[in-house]
Amino acid sequence: RGLDLSLEAMRETLAQWGDCLLVVGTPELVKIHIHTDNPGRVLDYCVHQGELIQIEIKNMKEQHEDLKSTAHHAEPDSQAPMPGVRDFGTAEGDGLFGAIGESDRTETTEPLEDEPGAAVVAIAAGEGLGEIFRSLGVSEVIHGGQTMNPSTQDLLDAIDKVRAKTVFVLPNNKNIILTAQQAAELTDRDVRVVPTKFVPQGIAAMLAWQADADPDQSLKAMTRAIESIHTGEVTYAVRTTQFGDLEIKEGDILGLWNGQIKAIGREPEEVLEELLSKMIDQGGEIITIYAGNGIPEERSAALVDKLRKKYFDYEIELHYGGQPLYYYLFSVE
Repeated sequence: RGLDLSLEAMRETLAQWGDCLLVVGTPELVKIHIHTDNPGRVLDYCVHQGELIQIEIKNMKEQHEDLKSTAHHAEPDSQAPMPGVRDFGTAEGDGLFGAIGESDRTETTEPLEDEPGAAVVAIAAGEGLGEIFRSLGVSEVIHGGQTMNPSTQDLLDAIDKVRAKTVFVLPNNKNIILTAQQAAELTDRDVRVVPTKFVPQGIAAMLAWQADADPDQSLKAMTRAIESIHTGEVTYAVRTTQFGDLEIKEGDILGLWNGQIKAIGREPEEVLEELLSKMIDQGGEIITIYAGNGIPEERSAALVDKLRKKYFDYEIELHYGGQPLYYYLFSVE
């Protein structure tokens, strides 16, 4: 917190000392997220820029190994393994894509006492994505999405655990927005549903959220933040089908732009590159990639190195998302 803070100057300086950098906010309040081997150097720089608030430091190497171990042991029996990586625990259904084979459960932090201010409940599939949301200030993460959608009761239970005056809900899936709105109507709590259709939109909304701001202003800021996000998803087809003019074969890798199929191929990284080349025509400055469960770290790192050489004008970030079904989620903003 400070006066006349320069986001661009802070971003340029901090980029020397780490990666996965996010610097967002206003000249009076800036949120920073960074992976660094020397948090003391980062803190020392920031303390000379203004007042430090809500500081959180975690050992991400240890956490990353724990998350990968948890995701591995949680995998169910597979009937339709994801081609080219490993068994993601998918099942065929009426839809084109495989089902998320992850149990629908809620992980919680310490519930807040009844007090003024606000808190956030978010839905996300993947241990890494859940951890990212928690690191950005989400109080309750419900694990689910696609065919493992949480019920209205699941959302009500999560809302009840958060004892803040106002509760924001991030569905992060177009199929969950209506359920979230129903849950908001069934409780006497002040619940605001932010209409996020994709996980990257939810993350953008959290970067715009302020716990102590006026709820109406927070909702406007969060909703405005998601409007500039273009979301890409790389998944695969579980059966042969026809989609418009596209002939899709079982096992094809599919690239979706804001939910619409725009690229088809045989390798996840090639499809991501093809889809990204179309998305950046809309402009933007930052590309953020979330690697799925089972994607080797060296594989995603090699992809990002290639993209940084190709799109040197963009800031490109890589995070471990751990999401099933999707090889990669990514956003352009």
